[in-house]
Amino acid sequence: DMLNTAISGLLTYQRALSTTSHNIANVNTEGYSRQNVDIQTRNPSLVGGNFVGSGVQIESIGRSYDQFISTSLRESQSAFSRLDKFTELAGEIDNILADPVGGVSPILQEFFASVQDVSDDPASSTARSHMINTANSLVNRFDTFNTRLEQLNKNSATDVRTVVDDINSIVDAIKNVNVSLEQLNTTGELNQQAADLLDQRDQLLNELSSKVGIQVINEQSNNMTIMVGNGQTILNGATSFKLATQPNVSDPTQDIIVYQGFSSVNDISGNLNGGELGGLLEYRSTILDPTRKALGRMAIGLADSFNDQHREGMDLQGNLGGDFFSFTQPNDIAFTSNTGNSTITTTISNASDLTLDDYT
Repeated sequence: DMLNTAISGLLTYQRALSTTSHNIANVNTEGYSRQNVDIQTRNPSLVGGNFVGSGVQIESIGRSYDQFISTSLRESQSAFSRLDKFTELAGEIDNILADPVGGVSPILQEFFASVQDVSDDPASSTARSHMINTANSLVNRFDTFNTRLEQLNKNSATDVRTVVDDINSIVDAIKNVNVSLEQLNTTGELNQQAADLLDQRDQLLNELSSKVGIQVINEQSNNMTIMVGNGQTILNGATSFKLATQPNVSDPTQDIIVYQGFSSVNDISGNLNGGELGGLLEYRSTILDPTRKALGRMAIGLADSFNDQHREGMDLQGNLGGDFFSFTQPNDIAFTSNTGNSTITTTISNASDLTLDDYT
């Protein structure tokens, strides 16, 4: 009848106005998507052999959402976070070594200038003392560089563990949203509340993509799947899988990232990319580790080659010179999974043969 038809219109547009009010109230809510009310005609009633219209009803309340845009945003966020973290950390290395006053180049120039002074006036005790003092400053500068790089290595290890913990926490939060969506689905209440939950999940996905590169499958479904690396699943609906850090068997000072699956634990450090974690791993492998190796190679190469030349000279009493610098031999790190009692020692017989490679 006309009364029920009119009531259906009133109730429908009352709900539409509530949705509009909801949109206005959340205009500054991060991650919120504007919601739209889809209205359709109610099923007609059969009266006297004819179908008579019975009003209007709300079919659904949906979000203004584009999956392609959301996916592109996550990919861009992941790439930006990786480069931002990489640039930040690489800048710290640059500040240490390339400083125009306290970097490598100024102290090397000062040292070789003092060597030239001694060469120009070998009998000058002032020039000799200055050369020794400059050499001590050079050694102290290298030691300072090494200490600061070791601290950066410890800091990066701490950052990696923190980001991995963040990833696990965000995945757990997404899992909880999936559980809530499933509960709404079973009770037939996929409505405005579901739209808000989907917004919350999208926001969490954006946060996750800023931590690590991800691939998302069944994005609009309750059993959404999230993968990292080469397809390691960290979330499948309401089932999550953890990432963890553990010391590298070949170098306990550096952690690797492992994937804790159903029955095995696998190292996936080399497969992770994107986000802060990708930037940290890239910085460690392409900037920090090579810099530490290059600094050590430079120090040993300088000491060894200078000693060779110094032994060819004579002191003020006419005696042949000895070693000017001293340096220790390398430390050997045993694989933690080794068995038996064998040990290996390493000596450097020719510094010029050293490379920046790892010797395993």
